[in-house]
Amino acid sequence: MITVNQAHHALIARLALVACLIVMLLGLSGVRSAYALPANPTVSDEAIEANWNSLDDEHKKIAQDVVSAAQAQGFSREAAAAIAGNFWRESGFSLDAQNPSSGACGLYQALGSRRTSLLAKNGVNSCSGLKADKTMEAAIEDGRLEWVGWKTTASIYPSMAQYALTDADKYGVKGAAVPSGEDKFDNVDAFKKTDNWYFATWIWMTNWEAPGGAEAGFMKRVSYTATILKKVNGGSVSSSSASASSDGAGGGIKDDWELPGMPKKPSITEGQAVSLAEGSQLSQQQKDNLYDILTQRELESQSALDRAVAVGCSVFGILLIVWAVMQFAGLAVSLVSPQLHAYRLVMLGNLEYAPTPEEATSDKYVTLKGAIGIAVATLIMAALLLTAALQDAITSLLSYFIG
Repeated sequence: MITVNQAHHALIARLALVACLIVMLLGLSGVRSAYALPANPTVSDEAIEANWNSLDDEHKKIAQDVVSAAQAQGFSREAAAAIAGNFWRESGFSLDAQNPSSGACGLYQALGSRRTSLLAKNGVNSCSGLKADKTMEAAIEDGRLEWVGWKTTASIYPSMAQYALTDADKYGVKGAAVPSGEDKFDNVDAFKKTDNWYFATWIWMTNWEAPGGAEAGFMKRVSYTATILKKVNGGSVSSSSASASSDGAGGGIKDDWELPGMPKKPSITEGQAVSLAEGSQLSQQQKDNLYDILTQRELESQSALDRAVAVGCSVFGILLIVWAVMQFAGLAVSLVSPQLHAYRLVMLGNLEYAPTPEEATSDKYVTLKGAIGIAVATLIMAALLLTAALQDAITSLLSYFIG
């Protein structure tokens, strides 16, 4: 028969369980809010009109084609506008734009392997004859697309942040905030579905384009993105050039060395001595290629560490939640049937429930208040492990010691 005192204890245990679950859920709901992305700023109508009027009809058509091609690939109107805004800053929507000093060409001023891929996708050997839809396909197939789901590259964030708000008034941007180095989309799909065109413009610029900080012109890109959103028919334009057609090329899959723009395949025999070039001997294009490789390795290494820490913390956090629930269950059974020693079993023999303080004759005994406190502490620890804040702190600490 259950006494009034036992029923009272059971009620307290149930109420404590509910309270702890509420605390845990509130903690988990705050995981993303602590890392809310910066809000979209406003851009004046005057700036938008001036931007749009600076384009002739041909380049306006290309802007529409870029947005259509991006949306056809599943990008939201905001994400498509962010991509187009960056392309506008890079090339002025000139399909055949080419930098005479570096050789960068096309809408996004491709260099190195990206230039080779761009030309191959368009089926040309030079920067002339490029098409908007094929250019967009090349951009989406580029290995850097995965990077838009990562944090801003640590090595370039300081310079990007330093100049982020430069010329905001000049381009009619109000209420803009510098994104944090911890801000990120969770993955590529999150970027594609976003309605945050401001941060989408930022992360495409920093992680996909990766221009120099002082010359990046982020506020100009933001102003251009806002212009695209307003002027390109709400970001939804049907255009014949947006539908990709088959190349119709046959002959099977080509070797990398057979692609247009690739140099002649070098011939190196076994045992042949190879001399490595010094930095001063590299061309600008070779330096750009090396920078791409080093940046990609840095991002991939950081991303792997992020994932490992996130998985480890999540698994441990879930195990702690399960253990906390088991503590409450064992406590509830011990309140009703102390002779079963259910709480002691859950605590692996290290603690035993004592119904009254007088029965807690040693450190191995815990009262109802103490048992609830231990379970609450377990839930709080689990909630912390599941937060992005603690996971990022652990990642940063590991990165510091790993080097």
